[in-house]
Amino acid sequence: MQEKVEDLLEENEEHIVENYNNKADQILIDKSLVEKLNAFVSSSFSKDDLEECIKYYLELKESDLIFYKKGYMFIKITDDSKRHVVQEADKGTKAERYNGIDENELEEFNKEFFADKENQNFFVEVAQEFVDTYIFEKKINNAEYEKFVFAYINKIVLSKLVKLYDNEDGFFTGFSGYLFRNNFHLVFEYIADIFLKEISLSNHNVIEFLKYYSSGVVVIGGVKYEVPTIQSEEGIPLNIVSITPVAKVYSKTVHAIKKLKNDINIVAPKIKKLYIGNASPVEFSRKLVKSIQGVEVKIVTYTKKLKVHYDNLDKITNDKLKLQREKEKSALLQEIKDLNKELENLNAKTLHPSVTKEYSKLQGELDTHSRHLKTQENILSQNKQNYLAIRTSLIKALISKKKKL
Repeated sequence: MQEKVEDLLEENEEHIVENYNNKADQILIDKSLVEKLNAFVSSSFSKDDLEECIKYYLELKESDLIFYKKGYMFIKITDDSKRHVVQEADKGTKAERYNGIDENELEEFNKEFFADKENQNFFVEVAQEFVDTYIFEKKINNAEYEKFVFAYINKIVLSKLVKLYDNEDGFFTGFSGYLFRNNFHLVFEYIADIFLKEISLSNHNVIEFLKYYSSGVVVIGGVKYEVPTIQSEEGIPLNIVSITPVAKVYSKTVHAIKKLKNDINIVAPKIKKLYIGNASPVEFSRKLVKSIQGVEVKIVTYTKKLKVHYDNLDKITNDKLKLQREKEKSALLQEIKDLNKELENLNAKTLHPSVTKEYSKLQGELDTHSRHLKTQENILSQNKQNYLAIRTSLIKALISKKKKL
């Protein structure tokens, strides 16, 4: 099987891009070749076996990284001189940070393969998964939360990375630590947002969990501990009762704004479809009526002129003048004929009343949504400062631990 894989790689060398993105340590294998390579994977020839063959053919080191993204296979050549093996004695120290991988290497990987639009909701999902799994499903208590929260979140980050890149290499253990450390506050912002939203919905589980931060002092095993407190910038302690009204207004307003924006995004394209060129049906009809009226005025004017020609034609005795008047009459007749044709074409463009009725209805809806959106945005603006102050205080409590007195 190894020979077959190597033969396939050799036959398709044009699909292997070295120095990908002008980086000497990056190689890309395009989708068509990846599909052919993956066809070899079976119960007797694993994905690991395939990657070993690829590393052998490309003369890669064991530590070089192979991962998948959007159907492509990426290879990141690592610098072993910047890595160190984490010893047992290093556990729980800075030496263990990032699983022995150099931070510059992790930063480069982040810029090249992670920091893009498709991952902009990554930490929102991490926060939601943490709350869903450990607060809602497992219902961990505050003691377990304080002890393991960072480990639990890091575990979720690693799990999502393994799924995202289809790779369980130890590199991603280091990368998960790097991401969590560099987005630490962002993750807890999202967790705090979820908690405050659940408070606004009167979620008993979250309310009971957060009551802990209003306990002041607790006694565990005969030992007194001071519990982290949620408090205002002025140092005034906050509790569920004082937090709830702000959380409810903010959450309700955010929900209303989201719904109104969604409603606008539904109505606006419907209105746009009714446009004729760059004109709304109302504008188009107004301009069309004006054009029709202009042509009708011309027809009346030319018809009057023609009548004058008819009335005077029999009275003309001068042949030369009579011939001239005949030509003028013919020209007027042609002009009237052309104007009638133009009028017919313009009348054919007249919109059915249902079109302008539908436009007016949708435009009315859009105007209403826009008005309400502005109102809700004003309410949000007025309450945002209070909400953010509470969130900041909640984050501070969530990342702190009780202290022995």
